[in-house]
Amino acid sequence: MTEPRGRTPQLRRVAQLAVGLTGATLFAALVASAGSRAVIESFQKLRAVLPLIAGIELLRAGCEMCATHALLAEQRSSVPLGALVRSTLAGYAVNLVVPGGRPACEAVRASLLGPYVGWARAAAVGVANQTLNLLAESTLAVLGLFGLLLLGEASPLTALLFGHALICLLAGCLVMVAVRARITPSFLERFTRVSAFIERTRAGARELSLVSLGPLGAFVASKALQTAKLAILLEAAGVTLRSQSLPVIQALNSLASAVSDLSPGQIGTTDSVFGLGARYLHAELATVLAATSGLHAVELCCVGLAAISAFVVPRASAPASPVRP
Repeated sequence: MTEPRGRTPQLRRVAQLAVGLTGATLFAALVASAGSRAVIESFQKLRAVLPLIAGIELLRAGCEMCATHALLAEQRSSVPLGALVRSTLAGYAVNLVVPGGRPACEAVRASLLGPYVGWARAAAVGVANQTLNLLAESTLAVLGLFGLLLLGEASPLTALLFGHALICLLAGCLVMVAVRARITPSFLERFTRVSAFIERTRAGARELSLVSLGPLGAFVASKALQTAKLAILLEAAGVTLRSQSLPVIQALNSLASAVSDLSPGQIGTTDSVFGLGARYLHAELATVLAATSGLHAVELCCVGLAAISAFVVPRASAPASPVRP
């Protein structure tokens, strides 16, 4: 019976490696299709804006830190600034690198905040972050959809964006309902500690607002900054942007977010979405891939800095009396 358990981590590593190789192969195929020389030439035009893109990326991480801080409510004074920064940096790195990054990101944050506010409350805040992330994604997708409709853009892009907005909204509502429900599956009731932890997490979730407008605004701002980054990169790479281009960039960014967690570093997935959407921007594939390559370069550099900083930031002392789990 122990052999299957031993194989599980190995299978997980093999699966992660396969997903990573698939993303890298897809990216390489796209670059080969566009012409590697053309992509490199367009990429070289980005040097002047990369520091700005890095600054915007730091602002995005700051938005999520502010959202987490606000959701801690009356317990925020229990969390030292260093611990909050460490949890944000560690979660940021995991979110970008690990496939299915957002749930893993919130799990890491909860594990680092748990010693200060209790594991159940930290988990409740993580679930709230996940919910607000979905609602913010739906909000930006709806704004992009309205923009496309105002431009008279009735296309597969419009239909896909509508589906994405609807799925994110339904998923966010489902998470809100599930974490506040008082029904525990019967098979979990046999595990006393697990069911007790779930109930404490639900109690912590019920103490929070159903939709906290401040943290939701922070997530919306973070996603709007992501669209701004892509617009700056596309313009710098040589794409001529018009007023009609912004809803298209928002639409492509929203659709890319739906699949980007499938590959480490979002490599291959984001590039494919923007590559397929290049015709909506009236752009060459090479310039679009140069822009997404710039995005990957900055994000991976920020991941490295975040991972290092998470160890450099002084570790705050845990409370003398442990917080109840």
